[in-house]
Amino acid sequence: MIVRIYLLAWVLLGVGCGKTAERAERQIRKTHVREVRHWVERNVVRHRKGVSLAAKRLAPGFLVEPATTRSAQMRTALRLMSQPPRGVSELIASPKSFLAATDDKGVVMARDVVPEQDRMQGQDLHTFEPVHEALSGQAAEGVVVFPSLGQGESSVSVIFAHPVFADNHVVGTILLGIPFWRLAQQLSQQLRLTYASQTDLVLWVYLLHEGRLHHFGTPPEVDHALPSPPKITRTLAAHPGGYTAQMTLANRPYAYGVYPLEDLFRGSSVIIVRSDPL
Repeated sequence: MIVRIYLLAWVLLGVGCGKTAERAERQIRKTHVREVRHWVERNVVRHRKGVSLAAKRLAPGFLVEPATTRSAQMRTALRLMSQPPRGVSELIASPKSFLAATDDKGVVMARDVVPEQDRMQGQDLHTFEPVHEALSGQAAEGVVVFPSLGQGESSVSVIFAHPVFADNHVVGTILLGIPFWRLAQQLSQQLRLTYASQTDLVLWVYLLHEGRLHHFGTPPEVDHALPSPPKITRTLAAHPGGYTAQMTLANRPYAYGVYPLEDLFRGSSVIIVRSDPL
């Protein structure tokens, strides 16, 4: 009799877990993917405007001589763009990692940090497609990979590039960069804040770009429970519109959804993880 009761309990628990995971999958498909995509699109629009405004405000500084004075003044001006009360509102509280200025060849003059911390100065970025477009007079954004400056991994970032004009000629560009891990962190925070009233609800957002996951603050056990990036990429190729699936972690059901962001960031997808309380 006792054995039957235990077996029945296990069966009911399994049914409950299955329904909980199915509910999580449904919420990802019907609600979360739309919310996350909206936030990403809003981020793009916001930073396009912010970089455009910064380029207009900083344009006079590109004509300062000599070059050493130009770089020093530009560095200070770049920092002020993200600071109230006179900064560009779209750049305040942004997940960006840098705001920088290049000359008309695409070589970085300065970024928004003190000189001893500026490891971008002197870097030639003209081969990055958004920078190349901006040097041609057209604002652009896209995903780029910055090589590692030390022993760490390379940095995958979205960069927004805007041309700076003087007398109808391009004299340089303004660049803004957002690392994928920072964008994933911001999306996770926004998603959890939206559902903060639902206690014990687990929500995380990851970004996938060309076979590499980007995230910050996510629990290691969730990181390890997700399929490998190559497997996720293969499954997405078979379901190009996106898909959801289930996994179990410490006897708790989880669901995750993988959806392409190809129209926004080439070669990129978003992964949304959800676990509802039993």
